[in-house]
Amino acid sequence: MNIDIVEELGKLAGAVKAHPMLELLEHEVRPPVADKVVREVEKKLGHAVPDPVKSFYRQADGAKLSWRFKPRLSKKKKDQAREEFKELAAPPDIVFKVAGNINLLPLRDSLLDEEYAIPQNEEVEGEFDFEGKVYSDNEFCRMLRPFDFIDDYYAMAFVVRPGAPNWKMMLLGDYWIEYDSSRVTWLEDYLRFVVATWGIRRAREKLFSEYRGDKQPPLTFDAGLAARVVPAVLTSPA
Repeated sequence: MNIDIVEELGKLAGAVKAHPMLELLEHEVRPPVADKVVREVEKKLGHAVPDPVKSFYRQADGAKLSWRFKPRLSKKKKDQAREEFKELAAPPDIVFKVAGNINLLPLRDSLLDEEYAIPQNEEVEGEFDFEGKVYSDNEFCRMLRPFDFIDDYYAMAFVVRPGAPNWKMMLLGDYWIEYDSSRVTWLEDYLRFVVATWGIRRAREKLFSEYRGDKQPPLTFDAGLAARVVPAVLTSPA
């Protein structure tokens, strides 16, 4: 993995703190995961964790960063924030509580903890085809493991496939039960997109939400694409 996530999150935290309209709420990077823990996780999974995923966790066993617009801004500044975030925030005033949120789960939580298991359908179960193979909905749900706990509505998840050299990632919506409306991507590309878009929660929706986007090629990092979903108020504060 070529991205130094510890450094990049540090830079983002610095940009938030330097911005006159923003307030940093949280910036925490957990120590790297021990090789012993990786082996324990792999044993419980019954298969190896791909190298790109292990590379991330050897930098940090999870990380958090969140920020908001300062609640005591002038009416003019508040209106500016509301206007520029009108497609990225619902309700509009949520940006004065949390506007950007990155919550990268520790390795054990992401891959093993049942607290983060994807909800399964206990009534009518359908089918979902992924990469040329048909799964029952519940089979596919069991393959999905959250990595970025964006909020209660959205999460970015690994598609855990034993033996794969890397795991694709998908955006889960509708309180984590919708997985058929996401472009797939790779871990490093996802991290670059998240940092480049300031961790704005609904920026992930703008970038990755597409019905049966999993049938498209994986979305690779594009700085221009990321810049198009970042409101000007963040990069050019008045």
